[in-house]
Amino acid sequence: MSHFIQPNNALDQVASRRATTVYLVEKAVPMLPRILSENLCSLNPNVEKLAFSVVWKVDSDGNEIGPRWFGKSVIKTCVRLSYGEAQTIIETEQWPEAATLQVAAPHTNKTMTEHLIALYVSMIFKVLAQL
Repeated sequence: MSHFIQPNNALDQVASRRATTVYLVEKAVPMLPRILSENLCSLNPNVEKLAFSVVWKVDSDGNEIGPRWFGKSVIKTCVRLSYGEAQTIIETEQWPEAATLQVAAPHTNKTMTEHLIALYVSMIFKVLAQL
């Protein structure tokens, strides 16, 4: 977003006043223009996007292992999940049957379910270890 919105320009001022996207029953009123929020800055599945990434590895207990890498990258999301869909996968260990959740190859519903649950479990272990 910061590539498109400079501090204190007109777009930044409008977005600051709106503070968030408002979701109504039949429509959404976006905080930013739709071309940004739904296209240029959105992580739509199977579309390459320029990004600044942080890459690190964690073990099964959620501990960071190996070096971190920070840098410019190109990312390609394989599926878009809502928070509710992700929570359903975590709780049921099943991929929802919704047609909108098509996973882009070479990934599969099964591998994405496994990765999501592994990430969740490692995060839980990390939080518990800090208590």
